[in-house]
Amino acid sequence: MKKRQTSLLIALLSAFILSAQASSASTQSALLDSNFEQSSADQTWPAGWPQPANSSWETEDGNRFLRLTSSVPGKLVMFYKEINIPAGTEMLQIKWKQRVSGLVKGTQSWHDARLMLEFMDGNRTPISTKPNAPATGSDTNGWVEKEITINVATGARILKFMPTLFQVNAGTLDLDDITISPVASDAR
Repeated sequence: MKKRQTSLLIALLSAFILSAQASSASTQSALLDSNFEQSSADQTWPAGWPQPANSSWETEDGNRFLRLTSSVPGKLVMFYKEINIPAGTEMLQIKWKQRVSGLVKGTQSWHDARLMLEFMDGNRTPISTKPNAPATGSDTNGWVEKEITINVATGARILKFMPTLFQVNAGTLDLDDITISPVASDAR
């Protein structure tokens, strides 16, 4: 009888450990993983991405990427994508590649190429806590890899992800290999 109880206890503990590991693995999976290689059904734009004015889907050396181009000085040019945040997520890691060229900043110092981020709750109400916007005020030397980790605001269920040429006078922002993933709060 004791041997049977021990076997049952070991089986229950094993199931609990495997369940916890599976839950942890799913928590770590990407909420957004976009290399822009997959096209929409009509083959004219990357799947799952909006197509704003002044944007294009480019190919260079067999690699697909998105491009924003400022054609009117002082105008906002932006991709807008909403990312659902799983309940209990405390931090997000955002990785991407960018290339900035021909950038002429606008009339204010913050009129540059940037990644604007905002949170909304489950009812789509904006949350006042906003992460800092990673910004680039000059041309990059080709493609550069970027990475940030942000705290998720209390009650946030949606991340507004907005790569932007923010009221620049001129410039191009190329984007590729974007991933947004939950991370454990002790991983920072």
